[in-house]
Amino acid sequence: MSFLLKKSLFIALIFLCCAVVLDVSAAKGPDNPEKITMQLRWLHQFQFAGYYAALHKGFYKDQGLDVEIVAGSPDKQPVSEVLSGRAQYGEANTELLHSYLKGEPVVALASIVQHSPSVLLVRKDSGIRTPQDLIDKRIMMVGGTADVDFLAMFAREGVKTDALNIIPSSYNIQDLIDGKTDAFNAYQTNEPFYLQEKNIAGFTINPVDYGIDFYSDILFTTRNEIENHPERVKAFVDASLQGWKYALENKQEIINLILEKYGPVKSREHLQYEADSMEKLILPDLIPIGNINPGRFEKMAHILSQFGYADGNISIDDFIHDFEPTVTESTYKRTIYTFVAVLLLISISVLLLWRMNLRLSAEIKRRTEVEQELRLISIHDPLTGIFNRLEFDRRIEIEIHRAERYERDLSLMILDLDHFKNINDEHGHQVGDEVLKAFCQRVIDTIRTDDIFFRYGGEEFVLILPETGIDKASELADRLTENVANTTIMVEDNKKISLTVSIGLASLPEHAQSVHDLLKKADNAVYQAKNTGRNQTVIANSA
Repeated sequence: MSFLLKKSLFIALIFLCCAVVLDVSAAKGPDNPEKITMQLRWLHQFQFAGYYAALHKGFYKDQGLDVEIVAGSPDKQPVSEVLSGRAQYGEANTELLHSYLKGEPVVALASIVQHSPSVLLVRKDSGIRTPQDLIDKRIMMVGGTADVDFLAMFAREGVKTDALNIIPSSYNIQDLIDGKTDAFNAYQTNEPFYLQEKNIAGFTINPVDYGIDFYSDILFTTRNEIENHPERVKAFVDASLQGWKYALENKQEIINLILEKYGPVKSREHLQYEADSMEKLILPDLIPIGNINPGRFEKMAHILSQFGYADGNISIDDFIHDFEPTVTESTYKRTIYTFVAVLLLISISVLLLWRMNLRLSAEIKRRTEVEQELRLISIHDPLTGIFNRLEFDRRIEIEIHRAERYERDLSLMILDLDHFKNINDEHGHQVGDEVLKAFCQRVIDTIRTDDIFFRYGGEEFVLILPETGIDKASELADRLTENVANTTIMVEDNKKISLTVSIGLASLPEHAQSVHDLLKKADNAVYQAKNTGRNQTVIANSA
């Protein structure tokens, strides 16, 4: 064969290879997308809004994917559908981790909901406020891994399950309304809406408030999908998270889309309630959507083991997919085989593993600290650093319940900073902010360790005084007015601002029998204090 012929054949072969490569690369893309199925946990609703947005806004198509979104049902559960191959992706709760611990090849890709919406819902007029109050009460639960966070909450609070009357859930909130159960397994995003519709006040007992914090709505696939289609996995997750971001930023548009395209059983008002509730659990402004903290899953695995849903092997090493791994599994195995023969490589490998463990521990600690910080931010006033009104609404219910249960005194004090509007108008809001902070510090320096201080709004503050009768509360109020009156703040041109405060005081059971009445009595008292000269304390009229 001549040199010229060999050269011609070589060039032809190169062109043929290029054509094949171009043909393969053109086979998949926005104009010829891959068909895959996404299995939802339940019926179409805003709980799955991010996937609808990714589909209808073209995010999946842009990634070369043709996605079919399938609603869930008792016969179509995500884990079984994905493991069977009828779907490539799904969204699940604790049952996903349970399946992994049993040896199923499932892999978590992203956690959409950062704090589980599962709560025990009670009627507010039942007087039930804590896990201990549910002893001997009827409690509807689903059964299986769906109840593990509730069982862990009871265990942590020292409530034994044999002291509870647990009954199978009817999935019908009307049973709670009609008094057929005392507590109903519910989603914060769903059932409380039905109570609001009927003007019935509800109260939720949330495992998160007792240190049991599970992930929810976990996007997942199989180990086989990751090994055989790694680029498709990344494309699907990226498009899904982009869809969630869009859905939360354009809630009304996606609600209209759900109503038009998916025929949900929920009304527009219910979908709006669900959307607002989901945003509070996803926390998109504070945490990257889909964030996973391995430490949270480790705690969930330990709790599943505690209640008999996993054996002694609770490692989650292969449960969470790392989209940017620093060391591949194959490299790790080859290193293990090599250092058996070579002592030097053993030392190097041990050092690498030690450093990786340090980074992982540091990352788990950092994420845990961030989550704890977010929890603190949600209940504190950003300007003064004291508790906010949201935390007051939760604490006052608990303190009143405790006072009634153990027949102890409880006092409440409303403090209104005098002439604060004049300070803002004359010196500006920046000076006003410094005044509020100085006032709060003076109050903190005066009150006792067990007293609880809240900013209720503007220049209005509230003190809860546990185990304190009206006489001791009145003495504390006198010290407060005196100490505040001795407070001065220097502003521009060496001018001084003097502070005074008007206080309204009410106590249980002398002046009221409920949260509403106690607040009303104290509010009327502070109003009287301001109208009769300010810089004084007025005690509420007797009930």
